[in-house]
Amino acid sequence: MKDSDIEQAKEVLIIDVLERLSIPYDFVGGQAKIICPFHEEMNKSMVVYDDGHYHCYGCSEHGDSIQFVRKFLGLSFQESVELLNMIGEGK
Repeated sequence: MKDSDIEQAKEVLIIDVLERLSIPYDFVGGQAKIICPFHEEMNKSMVVYDDGHYHCYGCSEHGDSIQFVRKFLGLSFQESVELLNMIGEGK
């Protein structure tokens, strides 16, 4: 895997991942908020920032698009990069 593949994957917005995976979100104060998929809660405690990272104020989970896909889908690093690059290419 090339460094350029990793950088390209990091450029995919998490909001695009949410849409592709049909994860509902709301915009609040210009930021996307979702129910955190990483702990049991019914409040939208996870904020997705436009600089490419997320943070949950309920469980403190945070990271970039690669980390989100890895944890949410249980994929390896390489699989996550490949999926993100497909999403970025509109596939």
